Amino acid sequence: MQTTDIFKPHGPLDSLVSDYVYRQKQEEAVQNITASKTKHVIIEAGTGSGKTFQNCIGSLLSVNKCNPLLLYVTSSKVLQDQLKQKDLPLIQQLFEHPDMADYGMEHLTYGILKGINNYLCKLKFFDKSNGKTVEAFTNPKDDVGILSEMLSDKEKSELSCSSEECLGKNCPFYSECFYYINKDRVANCNIIVLNYHLFFASLLHGAFIVDPEKVDAVVFDESQNASKILRSFTEETMDYKRIDYMLKLFPEHTKVFDMCKDVLSDVQINEFKTWCWQEWACYLTDIRNIVDRLDMAIRDVSAMMEATSGLFRSKLKWKKSRLNGFRKVWWLIAEFINLTDADIKLNYFFYSEKSAEISFCTIDLTDNFRSIYDGFSNAFFLHSSATLFVGDKPDFYMQQAGIESETATCFIYPAIFDYNKQCSAYVLNLNPKENGLSMMPVIEYALETFGGKTLVLCTSIKAMKYYYEQFDNALCQTIHSKDEILETLRNPNNDKIVFATRSFFEGIDVKGEGLSCLIIDKLPFLQPNDPLVKGWEHTFGGSFMELSLPDMILLLKQGFGRLIRHETDCGIFILGDNRVFKARYGSLIRKSLPVDLILVDVEMLSSLTSD
Repeated sequence: MQTTDIFKPHGPLDSLVSDYVYRQKQEEAVQNITASKTKHVIIEAGTGSGKTFQNCIGSLLSVNKCNPLLLYVTSSKVLQDQLKQKDLPLIQQLFEHPDMADYGMEHLTYGILKGINNYLCKLKFFDKSNGKTVEAFTNPKDDVGILSEMLSDKEKSELSCSSEECLGKNCPFYSECFYYINKDRVANCNIIVLNYHLFFASLLHGAFIVDPEKVDAVVFDESQNASKILRSFTEETMDYKRIDYMLKLFPEHTKVFDMCKDVLSDVQINEFKTWCWQEWACYLTDIRNIVDRLDMAIRDVSAMMEATSGLFRSKLKWKKSRLNGFRKVWWLIAEFINLTDADIKLNYFFYSEKSAEISFCTIDLTDNFRSIYDGFSNAFFLHSSATLFVGDKPDFYMQQAGIESETATCFIYPAIFDYNKQCSAYVLNLNPKENGLSMMPVIEYALETFGGKTLVLCTSIKAMKYYYEQFDNALCQTIHSKDEILETLRNPNNDKIVFATRSFFEGIDVKGEGLSCLIIDKLPFLQPNDPLVKGWEHTFGGSFMELSLPDMILLLKQGFGRLIRHETDCGIFILGDNRVFKARYGSLIRKSLPVDLILVDVEMLSSLTSD
């Protein structure tokens, strides 16, 4: 069977999917994936284009072997569950279809693996169970010991084990551990679904689920998140709060933590300039003394671990990991005092008036990503999302992900929705720098017009809380649970206004008239004093056009994508920021969004939308 026949009406995919809709662009994307010969394939495919089928089928056909090994990496546990429950069973059935026999993949298997803290820890269970059975704490729909969503965060913490606590083969329950049993089972599957945190953590700690050299293809789904998550593994911070936390854990080592506070206090008093590590030279002896004392504390905990076992040993292992992480920051400070600016590719530190904070982070992830790509020497990488291109170019994403242009083939496919018919999109003639919290009339208009059914995405927590406090019939991200908010937005009779910030710009899927109006208060730029922005400026010179603008555009595209999720959806989009039309970079923003924007004065909005 030809690739094109798989997707055609009355083809094998149509026979399996009850509400199947033939999409020519999906078919074209799969053809382009299979035809590409580069290490990387980058595809932006709009909302509703069937990216999961496109990614899985395209990758499997490109590998074209009877026993393939595909890693599918996505951004959240929710998406992992969706793949397991909905998409992968259909893909498995597709390759079992008689018409697909020529591909020889009729015995495909799949499995998902989550982080160890999602599974019931039997060592803790027997300490906390109070006579209850395992089934009382685990998901009844799952047979691998996943903790129940009905448990509180506190209960989950008491019954799960972090990687820092896990005793591995030294645990008396290792042979019956839910996590390791599932890990061994999934390692033998053809399609393995991971989230980014687990993918990167496993690689960085040298405990990957399979041999990377045996992997045929890696799919980075929602790949705009990959660099942010990888960067989080390089971040280290030292401040008074962390020192006080360590003091509570190790009161017997008060002296060394007091020494840490003395250093931060002097830094604050002397107002050292950012990046001037040479000014820290007077503290080098003190900092090395801190590191030595922390080494002694770590040896003490290690000796105690050797003399014990079971749950107490697990707790000591966790405390030791905290000491190791704390020591690492002070060791880094000592290392960087003698470095020149040319040597520092990955660091920044900054102050506030009330406290000193020292932060380390890898600004340029090129080497980190290329090391990962090289480790999967026999695999190609498929990077897929609805938001990878700024304008018509993926350059920003490629720079963030360490991809050289000659190693990549890039494609962009528009969304299947007719946005100009399904929604009206307005930009208010407001300058956010001059008007501050100026969206109240617009939110009041939305409440009056739609009776609720509105999501307001704010670019600051301050703005979100201010607007929320002005309304009785409202929900707020920091006060109400995400499940409650999503249930409200999915209710066609929704009479609420929901206020949220950056985390709601992506990753939520709400279809139907329960969300009929989307308001974004202003362009979601990174703050100028954001450590990443400061670090970028120091490392590369400029930061606005190279970092802040493309980062904002991709996030704005994600935010806009919350409104229209189905062919039958319709609504109004309102952005309270006239820089889209009046700033020199406005044309690039307008080019990047899939809808025509109209600049209006606030007082004209009601007359325009009533037509």
